Amino acid sequence: MTSDRDHVTDSATIIVTAADCNYFRFAQDLIRSVLAQAGPTVTLGFLDLGLAADQRTWLVSRGVCVRPPHSPLHPVSPDEAALGKMGYLARPFLRENFPGYETYVWLDADTWLQDRSALDALIAGARTTGAAMVRQDERAYRFWLWQVCWIHKHSVLGYGALRGMWLASRPMINNGVFALMVNAPHWERWHRHYDSALGRTGLAVPHDQFGLNAAVYFDRLPTAFLPATANWICDLATPMWNDDLGKLCVPYLPFDPISIIHLAGPAKRNTFDVCRTRGGSIRRALRYGASEMPGKAPSARSETTVNE
Repeated sequence: MTSDRDHVTDSATIIVTAADCNYFRFAQDLIRSVLAQAGPTVTLGFLDLGLAADQRTWLVSRGVCVRPPHSPLHPVSPDEAALGKMGYLARPFLRENFPGYETYVWLDADTWLQDRSALDALIAGARTTGAAMVRQDERAYRFWLWQVCWIHKHSVLGYGALRGMWLASRPMINNGVFALMVNAPHWERWHRHYDSALGRTGLAVPHDQFGLNAAVYFDRLPTAFLPATANWICDLATPMWNDDLGKLCVPYLPFDPISIIHLAGPAKRNTFDVCRTRGGSIRRALRYGASEMPGKAPSARSETTVNE
């Protein structure tokens, strides 16, 4: 029988991401971190949203399965049908783009693994309930009024006043990190709600995420919700540095390490004053392999980055 610690490397699981040529440097960070934490036998899939030839070569040389995105969804606006938007439109159809697996893990290209515990938890949660996801209700996250208004606006635009306001009152599920079983009902319900919102708005984004929220909340689908350490959104709360563990951690006691770092928004390019658990702070970026923190072993990120 497969143990929990073998989940990430078994042949029944695939980890998928997507990027275009401009976003590829972040996807490289993700892939390096997955290979470092989960081992070289992990199965990786990649949706090509417009890569250069040398970037595809870099992926294939590391055993990554690269495929063009396919989706039956069609936004109303021609601008929304651009190849870059296909990453959003194809996400509810990972089964069709990468057939033959039992468990599908999606990781946005601007995420990276500090350790593999969240991957194991995502897969275990999906195999227990059909789906594993992370909500944006972490107590350390900033409250932004504009974000609340934005969520309410698009919820109403996508699903009408009453249903939209109710959906906006639920904790937002971030679809940058999730795991689904091949037979989970979430796929079809996600497709249905996303298609409905596309028909009303013509917008691929943000209704890719809102459609998944609608599937889970409107249809009351069983879902394992993991803590924010499985998808820590750095734009909403800057991590701390745990001097004892040599890892980025949540910014409050007991300073639990973060497993998946999500560089959503400006966090991809900004530097931060990262507080240390033993006092003081250091100015640094939060990308994988960025300037090393005190007490951290040197990273293995020494190979040349393609087109960076």
